Amino acid sequence: MRDRYASAGLIHMLSISGLHVAVIAAAMELLFQVARMSRRVSLFGAFVATGVYVAVIGAPPPALRSAAMLGVSMASRLSQRPTSPWAAWAVGALVPLVQPRIAVDVGYQLSVLGMCALVAAGSLWRRHLANRLDGWKGKLARELVTSLVACAVTAPLVAWVFGRVSMIAPLSNLVAAPIVTLAQPILFLALLLSPLGAVARFIAQAVHPLLPSTGLPGRRHLHPALP
Repeated sequence: MRDRYASAGLIHMLSISGLHVAVIAAAMELLFQVARMSRRVSLFGAFVATGVYVAVIGAPPPALRSAAMLGVSMASRLSQRPTSPWAAWAVGALVPLVQPRIAVDVGYQLSVLGMCALVAAGSLWRRHLANRLDGWKGKLARELVTSLVACAVTAPLVAWVFGRVSMIAPLSNLVAAPIVTLAQPILFLALLLSPLGAVARFIAQAVHPLLPSTGLPGRRHLHPALP
């Protein structure tokens, strides 16, 4: 399974990464808003829930980086003050100041590089391409540009550590990312309901139709990147 994911350029989805933490935060914020809570309470509740999630999974370096960035973003929204995405990225990258050994962790390195690429891709799109395309073509082009930049920035480190680089990664990520984004909150809910075994299993099994789309085995295995 790992070889298939590596060949498809999706190996980063087999670990708890910043993507998963961001998905959980967005899902929790939406849940609080649906419950008719105020914007401020929804943001604060989502941040607390995300912090608990990161702690429960053992606080891996990529998750810590993402949680730090989310904290900056939510604080910016609560105070209604604009914050540079590069400033938020810098705060997330400062995790080694607290845990120096994290600096040599490959997951942390890939997480920081990947986020750097995402911020750079967003800036590139806004400055040079946003006015040229709109509608569904613009959305598709933006996602493709983001994927291309992210793969190009992380390719040297991936090649050095894993000994391979997937040439189809920019395209495969366009397909896999929405699937993981949909599956992650559902399995997080299953994790929260784990004391209720039958209910948790029912919710977790609801994700199985999505998993074959990512090349995973069938009913007996859940996505390793998900709770």
